Amino acid sequence: MNTHFIFRNPKIIFVVLLCNLFLLNAQEDSKIYSAYEDYTEAPREVVYVHLNKSTYIKGEDIGFTAYVFDKQSKKPSKYTSNLYVTIEDGNKKSIKKALLKVENGVASNVFPLDSTFTSGQYTFKAYTNWMRNFNERGYHIESVKVIDPSTNESVKSVAMSDGIDAQFLPEGGHLLNNVVNSVGVVIKDHNGLGIPDAKGQVFDKNNQLITEFQVNHLGIGRFLLKAKSNNNYTIKINHLDKAYNFRLNETVEPIGVTLSVVKHRNKAIVALVTNAESLAQIKTKPYSLAIHNGKKIDVIDVVFDSETTVIKAFELSALPSGMNVFTLFNETNQPIVERLFFNYQGLDILKSRNVVVQQQKDSIKLKFNYKDIAPYEFNNLSVSVLPQDTKSYNSHQNIISQTLLQPYVKGHIEQARYYFTEVNEDKKLELDNLLITQGWSSYDWNNIFNNSNTYAYPFEKGISVKANFTSKELNDNGEPNYVMYYLDRNDHFKVSESEKGKTNYWLENLFPEEDNTLKMSNIINNNRKRLRPASLYLQFFPSNVPSLRNADQRIPYDIDTTKEEAPVTMDGNVMIKPSRNIEMLEEVIVKSRLSPTMQRRNELSTRTNGRVYVVDQSVENSYTFLSNFLAQQGLIVGDDFQGLRARFPNTNGGGSAVFVLDDMLLFDTTPLTRFLMGNIDYIVINRFGIGERFNFGGGNLGGGFLPQQGVIKIYTKSPDHPRFLGKKSRAYEFPLTFSEQKKFYTPKYRYYNDDFYKHYGTIDWRPNLKVDANGFVSLKIEKPEVPITLFIEGIANNGAFIFEEKSIATN
Repeated sequence: MNTHFIFRNPKIIFVVLLCNLFLLNAQEDSKIYSAYEDYTEAPREVVYVHLNKSTYIKGEDIGFTAYVFDKQSKKPSKYTSNLYVTIEDGNKKSIKKALLKVENGVASNVFPLDSTFTSGQYTFKAYTNWMRNFNERGYHIESVKVIDPSTNESVKSVAMSDGIDAQFLPEGGHLLNNVVNSVGVVIKDHNGLGIPDAKGQVFDKNNQLITEFQVNHLGIGRFLLKAKSNNNYTIKINHLDKAYNFRLNETVEPIGVTLSVVKHRNKAIVALVTNAESLAQIKTKPYSLAIHNGKKIDVIDVVFDSETTVIKAFELSALPSGMNVFTLFNETNQPIVERLFFNYQGLDILKSRNVVVQQQKDSIKLKFNYKDIAPYEFNNLSVSVLPQDTKSYNSHQNIISQTLLQPYVKGHIEQARYYFTEVNEDKKLELDNLLITQGWSSYDWNNIFNNSNTYAYPFEKGISVKANFTSKELNDNGEPNYVMYYLDRNDHFKVSESEKGKTNYWLENLFPEEDNTLKMSNIINNNRKRLRPASLYLQFFPSNVPSLRNADQRIPYDIDTTKEEAPVTMDGNVMIKPSRNIEMLEEVIVKSRLSPTMQRRNELSTRTNGRVYVVDQSVENSYTFLSNFLAQQGLIVGDDFQGLRARFPNTNGGGSAVFVLDDMLLFDTTPLTRFLMGNIDYIVINRFGIGERFNFGGGNLGGGFLPQQGVIKIYTKSPDHPRFLGKKSRAYEFPLTFSEQKKFYTPKYRYYNDDFYKHYGTIDWRPNLKVDANGFVSLKIEKPEVPITLFIEGIANNGAFIFEEKSIATN
């Protein structure tokens, strides 16, 4: 039931309609609603990358953990497993490229800052193929700085420029004549960074002072202006004892409607205001107010009757947490004003308890408890450990701002993580001031109304291979042969077959790493007895790292947000060397008198029951088929179309032996018919089946044991076996592979307590920490000589965020 109440301010009395959002009956037949539902039906993704630092010394590692989210649910993405990561220099040239495997929405790795890097600014990007379909930003982009000590004599302070840039942006996107308009202010320096605490004054055409304002430390503020269309407004800003004059270049429109949003206690108050001239034209016309968050939408009827102001109030508890976009449409469903509003209420942000520091000999162990994390649900925390006085951690985003704020605006937000650090009412107001300056959201209604639902860039799960047959792969009937393929030494054979009449087949969900090749063998006569190298024409998807098509990829500001009072001197010896360059000791070779075959048999015998037979070259030459070998060992063997059968003579019961192929129990032994010894690595013969146990659909045969029945285990050669590859398979190179997981190395420094180390040193980086059964996260680091700060980010509880900065005195 709708309720009316009186909302008072010093000048106006408004009648307010309380609305319970998403409980109203949305206009499901409206063009707005149906177009939006259609546009947002396809899932979206957002990626955030937690970098261990933002300013690096050449020779260090860039350690990073990437979190890929479903944009609508804010939970780890289940759709994609491929993430592209690139680093570009100032000329947009790619210095590093990588394809990472995403599991449970998380991927991590390391980029060493090698000889390809010089001193300067670089751009770090991360994106999926799917998000290239959409104009709304889902990719991650961040600026990082690299300093080469051999060419930099000092870390220079950031120069302060005399010039400033000021923009004045009316709330909702328009100034309307003869009404009170809220105007957002953005003041920046030549580096694109906000100028802190600047003061301004607004004057009319007669040079009469109208109002005054002051921006915050990020150069953002607002002022109220009752605009007149016949007036010209001048804004004077004082900065560093200099005065700057700007024109308010926004046109004051004679006809229109303004939209403003104000947080009042536990409500968002939306005011739709027009003037008397406009009211005569729009009176009784059916306007619509849409409220959406990228997932859900409500469309509410708005009618201007005899009053120039319509106000609607929404309980914050009824609005979705995070971003809400308010858009007013006219009677022809044309969007005319829009306002972004961020709802802090209901955000699921987890905080830890106090850190416990346990001193050890040359290290310390840090333990902190997250009592609200469910330990048996997936969670991941990435932790950067830096000196407490660090100047090298200046990333503009964190996991919350990148997921809940940045994707909804068109431009880049300076120090977006600030709005989610130690949140209070003042900070909420500062974010609201920022959103006034952003204008229209990243959701373009022209795109929404004209959506074609065609997507050029598919979701990717690994590498797909299209294998095209050549004439050599056709059998005597003109049909393609079966093909066996495998990827690496841990991969078992897989058999692929083509439908009759097809000239190709697909291999899906392959995850090759950097040194992997695709080995393929042709199966002659549709069985496993004869193999030869395959002769195919292969096409790989993807085959390279695609470029990011979105236009807004330039970061408009430098990464350095700190202004140093004095430069920090350093030279090429500030770092001794990265830890990866460890000293190698002289090699000591110990030779055994046993042959390699005997050594391997002894090794395998310690891990299995029964007698081990290693199939070396001499065994292959002596026995063509497995049946020949077993017969030589004294078994009674049958090898025909019914399969391979073997029985141990003089055993109690005289039962047939049980066959196990690569640890899989065979009920049907026809795959072992005329099985070539050249395919076998080793055989285990357990005459009495002692210690063997096999499960069948959750139950056990004979209580799980096979008494008085022999067991024969056959283990086939691994794909990289030197006697297998050259003879019976062909290796195909992947044009693009997944990056192997690299270890993060902390560099060695000459001094661990000087200013350079305090400001730019690295203590540790942990990309994939988990809570234990009691909710504790633990990490052990070398004992630092200076106080430290932990920069913690992560996900838990299937949708909760973790973001903390914890300073710790370690002495």
